[in-house]
Amino acid sequence: TARGTDAMLVNIPKNKGNTAATIKSTYPTVDKKVQTTEVGEFKTDGNAQIGDKVTYQLTATVPDMTDYDKYTFKFVDTLTKGLSYVDNSVSVKVGDTAITTGYTATYSAESKTLTVAFNDLKTTKKGENATVAAGDVITVTYNAYITADAAVTDPATNKVHLEYSTNPDGSGKGESTPSESKVYTYPIEIFKFYKDGETEKGLANATFKLSISEDSTAAGIDLVQDTTVDNSYHVKGEGEKSTITEVTTPDGGKITIRGLKAGTYYLHEITAPTGFNKLTHPVKIEITDDESDQSKVTYKINDVANAGENSHQVKVENMKGTMLPETGSFGTIGLTILGVAVVLLGVFAPKKKKENR
Repeated sequence: TARGTDAMLVNIPKNKGNTAATIKSTYPTVDKKVQTTEVGEFKTDGNAQIGDKVTYQLTATVPDMTDYDKYTFKFVDTLTKGLSYVDNSVSVKVGDTAITTGYTATYSAESKTLTVAFNDLKTTKKGENATVAAGDVITVTYNAYITADAAVTDPATNKVHLEYSTNPDGSGKGESTPSESKVYTYPIEIFKFYKDGETEKGLANATFKLSISEDSTAAGIDLVQDTTVDNSYHVKGEGEKSTITEVTTPDGGKITIRGLKAGTYYLHEITAPTGFNKLTHPVKIEITDDESDQSKVTYKINDVANAGENSHQVKVENMKGTMLPETGSFGTIGLTILGVAVVLLGVFAPKKKKENR
């Protein structure tokens, strides 16, 4: 079989000195980041709540196109099930200049792939009288919603790669190493229980709402009941219908709420099981993400850090009685004894005074 000459890279000596000049071959690369709040910075990874709209940023540098008459250049971005692309949200800049021509942006709902393809990068305008040049930075941004699937396929992950020309005759196509970005959501598990000796026994029929406010009259977060996981709910996503803001514990006393972002929440008890005290104050829940690794998260319950495998568990203990305890930590037995003592003191004290006369 006929074979052409293999391409070779060699070191060519400089005119002065004995140091060889090193030939470098640079291929286009792409970097992907995500912004999870309107005023936040773009990061490789982030966290968001189901229903939130996030912004993705793709950046690449224009390569040397000197030997090319035409240059193919495409961003190919594939979204996972936990993301829903926002139609017509693509914007493109070359440097600081926004451009609206010279490229097409298409999204395939079937393959969940967004493609931003330049018709011919070499002739793409970056201003009235200028075309793009080697070294210019191209920035593509677009929006996506975090969907309910993110709570199951957590984290919501998507990848982007570049497709570009490799031969001046137009016959070759290269593909860059993919760049990946992840958006995490976090769960909590409510465990309503009472103690029978040293044994923690789950309580059914306790009703709660989760809110971002300490005020008991504030609205609860809208939830949707999961159809595939028992006793599980997720934060309402974009386009989902829900009238659920209160959840009731089943036998075993455990409920899971998925799809939360880092932040501070308050768990309010609406009704307690029959014969048990209702909380008079909400349970404070703080979810703090690790800036360097979004997969790591710390849970604090009433300002005390949880640890271990069940760190996401919010334990709510109640005691039997008819008085309203504070955060479920005080029963009525002690208060009853104190009350009886006061009454007896009031009855017998006058009698004792008479006897001493």
